[in-house]
Amino acid sequence: ASEISTPLEGGALAAFNVRDAAGYAGEYKCNLFAFALARRAGFQVPLTGRRHGWGFPEPNGVTADAADGRLRRDWARVVTGEDATSLDAATRDGSRAFMLTGAGSGTRSGHMAVVERVHSVRYGPDGEVSQIVFDGWEARRTGARRLQRRTWNRLGTHGGGDARGGFSRIEILELLAPRAGRAERPLGARVGPSLRDG
Repeated sequence: ASEISTPLEGGALAAFNVRDAAGYAGEYKCNLFAFALARRAGFQVPLTGRRHGWGFPEPNGVTADAADGRLRRDWARVVTGEDATSLDAATRDGSRAFMLTGAGSGTRSGHMAVVERVHSVRYGPDGEVSQIVFDGWEARRTGARRLQRRTWNRLGTHGGGDARGGFSRIEILELLAPRAGRAERPLGARVGPSLRDG
């Protein structure tokens, strides 16, 4: 359970709990996995208010938030535009940690991954990522999976035409340690208790 909580009737508190993800069995939980892993490693993570309780933002929302080069509440730094050599050197020497977020198109969901190595990054003429090849971790319907030389493509580039191979936008985020206090950074106002806290 997290220190982030919402009040219940009678003075009790409802804490955000990643174990609530069991309610999403059979669905992609890449954002839950990526943010829980980042939090356990000591980095800041965003929380967003849901109709009942707190939750992690979805990949499409995170990607859209990063599009202007900055994230709400500065829980991470947008480093899209940086070259693969410096990104990879920083992951190898342990001085920096990175997460990828990709937005789906139409009804397709986005995706998130935690990066261990960066092999290459191609940028389009607009400065957006058109392809990134990396080693890291992604969540699947059956659990987390470590991947080597995983390729993410932007739709219409380098064969990016399917749900997992083509994203409308890809952003590279540098994870940051908390400046003070909790790792969680609520992005909005307080919300009601989780349905599972009753």
